[in-house]
Amino acid sequence: MEQEYGVKTMIAQRSGIWKSLYAKYHLAMVLQGNIRLRFGEQNFYLSEKDVIIFVPGDQAEYFGGRESLLIETEMDAAFLESRIPVHEGHFICNSSVDQQHDYAPLQRLMVKMALALTKGNDMSQTYYESLAYMLVYHLGSNYFEKTIVNIENVSEKYADRINEIILYIRQNYGKGITLSAMARHMRWSSSYLSRFFKNVFKENFVDYLKRYRLERSVHQLLYTKESVSYIAMDCGFPNASAYIQDFRAYYGETPGTYRKKYSIQEEFSRPMGKEDLSENAVSFLEKMTKDLETDTELIMDGRQECHYMADVDSEEKLVVPVWKTGISVAAASYMPFADIADEIKEAQKDIGFIYGRISFLMTNTFIYNPENDSYNFYYFTRMIQALRKDGMIPYLDINYACTNVPVKGKNYIIDAGEFLRCLEALLLYSANVFGIGEMEKWIYDIGIVFHFTTHNCEDPDAFAERFAGAYRLIKRIVPGARVGGFDVSAVFMADHCELILNRLAQKKIVPDFISVNIFPYVSLENNGYINYAYASGDGFLKKYVENFKGMIRRCCQPGDKIPEFFVSAVGTTLMHRHYLNDTCYQSAFVAKMVIDLVEDVDLLCYYQLSDMNFSGAEDQRLLGGRNGLVAQFGIHKPGYLIFMLMSAMSNRLIARGADYMITKGDHDTYNILLCNPVKISGEWCLKINENTSLSNAYTIYEPGESKSIFITLNHVNDGDYRIISYHVNRENGSLFDEWEKTGFWENPGIHELDYLRQAIHPKRNCSMRSSVNGQLNFHIHVQPFEVVMIEVVRMV
Repeated sequence: MEQEYGVKTMIAQRSGIWKSLYAKYHLAMVLQGNIRLRFGEQNFYLSEKDVIIFVPGDQAEYFGGRESLLIETEMDAAFLESRIPVHEGHFICNSSVDQQHDYAPLQRLMVKMALALTKGNDMSQTYYESLAYMLVYHLGSNYFEKTIVNIENVSEKYADRINEIILYIRQNYGKGITLSAMARHMRWSSSYLSRFFKNVFKENFVDYLKRYRLERSVHQLLYTKESVSYIAMDCGFPNASAYIQDFRAYYGETPGTYRKKYSIQEEFSRPMGKEDLSENAVSFLEKMTKDLETDTELIMDGRQECHYMADVDSEEKLVVPVWKTGISVAAASYMPFADIADEIKEAQKDIGFIYGRISFLMTNTFIYNPENDSYNFYYFTRMIQALRKDGMIPYLDINYACTNVPVKGKNYIIDAGEFLRCLEALLLYSANVFGIGEMEKWIYDIGIVFHFTTHNCEDPDAFAERFAGAYRLIKRIVPGARVGGFDVSAVFMADHCELILNRLAQKKIVPDFISVNIFPYVSLENNGYINYAYASGDGFLKKYVENFKGMIRRCCQPGDKIPEFFVSAVGTTLMHRHYLNDTCYQSAFVAKMVIDLVEDVDLLCYYQLSDMNFSGAEDQRLLGGRNGLVAQFGIHKPGYLIFMLMSAMSNRLIARGADYMITKGDHDTYNILLCNPVKISGEWCLKINENTSLSNAYTIYEPGESKSIFITLNHVNDGDYRIISYHVNRENGSLFDEWEKTGFWENPGIHELDYLRQAIHPKRNCSMRSSVNGQLNFHIHVQPFEVVMIEVVRMV
């Protein structure tokens, strides 16, 4: 569809490799499939619902699967620039990497445009036009930022003046502007402006203007068929001869030669109607239609209202119960100092985790002591027995801690022969003590050595050789074992994983699973120094899981079984203490994590069970910012309570959205999980390594908004239902907030600890409700940081 207002939308099926050179503003959204996008020097992995914008002059190369389906919207520059001051800033619109913006409104708009595109009647045309204008409004309001000048040695008070200079040049470069004309515009003297300009931009006004005009002319050379003379005049050059002379001096060749050398014929997708789409694509769009009709969000008077509907007799999805598949119980180096048998027993009684992960199993002196060339399996045996006693299956992280591995340059050096000898000794010992049948239940995760802070890493080629040897060894001794791994950072190590998979494919080895760890950080590199910012945006975990799984599928050979996907470690923080681990941020993080990943992973291990498991003894302070679910004195944190509440959910999923999920049990029972997470403020995202004072622990968050949520369960059986709701929030179930009420006891005694153990529990409400015309309706107010679990049980 295209109108005089300059917007054209198309639905396109893509496959293979294709290049696009954009002469207009171009917005693309993936409706189906996964796409790798090469843009400049960067690679982006786009999955379903990802949105990205290109501006005139951008060139991109796509790599798509067989069933990649996109909606693409083009906007003429004149149309967009008359409504958004694009010359004053830039767009930030790439949901595959940007976690700070909420892309849900834009995604809904583009899906609605896709649906209108398939109708083909007059009303759908009118509807489409209204959506087009709303799309531009959202782009300008939410995904466009005006340029903020930040130039060294220039006071902040001059930032507005510098922006005014840039704006003047961008608006008038095609005219005969001069330094004196700009000085009059700025109400400065020409001499002052000249000195100011040279100090700020490190070049004089004439050279800056000439360079800017040349750069603008390149766009017209490559993306239009205008003559060189027309382009010269349009970009402010006095004549074609002056333009050609300046162009040759700057680019080393004439404009005509440059155009022939670099111009690429732009390719457009063929618009597709509903009749052109595959059966799977039509089914996908119809499902999206249903989602739009039943999952709506409104913002009214600063209060968010959400309306969710679920048909309880619709086809349910059997999902992996990721809320109890695994927990990191201990690091091998701390096993001699921490007796966690009681904590494992309590967690199994309250939650019932399936797997217990032992980290860094190959840590020196834990199993093998190179100084006297001997093995000691005492602590390993104790841990395995503690797990098995309470029904938890061992998950063995066959990896080294970075501190135990020598490093050369940026690469960790591992003696593969010593590694395999140690692993073989461990396997043979376990076979004699526990039996092969028992060992076949275990998980064997062979990880690459990587340092999160320095990015030092084991060479991927060397690791592929080491993995291949370990894989064959384990399969020889324990034929039915699940063997896989890499334990790579999903945020920083996608390229490493892709290289390792390709090397293993050459050896005819396909791991049973790929494991990744995900912690909400992004790296910031400055002059070779790597720093980190916290990623507090919506969908961070889901985004990296989808991108990583897409990469794994692309690496698999036709006919190969695709490895299972494990998140071997996930948590709020990794290598430092922060009180956000002790506040209700933790419980909201846990609930959001499960909602986001429930359909996308085959196993999930939360990091970690207890504050004592990894760090050994603490001081007398009750909380220290560690990321365990249990504090050092055995008191439950908010995250523990959420795992405990989620353990009642079945694996039969009937509905899920950004902040809720609904499961169906036997005999007309349902569980509804709701959460209202709050983001960390942008300021604190940049200095997350700095802990706050106790009294300011909640000041690092953005202002949260309460949600008013309406839920309708359709087609329920008639009868009376018992409704039990559990609420974990700052007033109920928060250890940190309860501790704050006491004035932050520094040295709590046994009576104070007993009081806290009894005080930390969810708020519980119970009521009765009858179904009306096959419907049950709920209206719940969810506070910031709050998690709500609702149990619905039909009375007999």
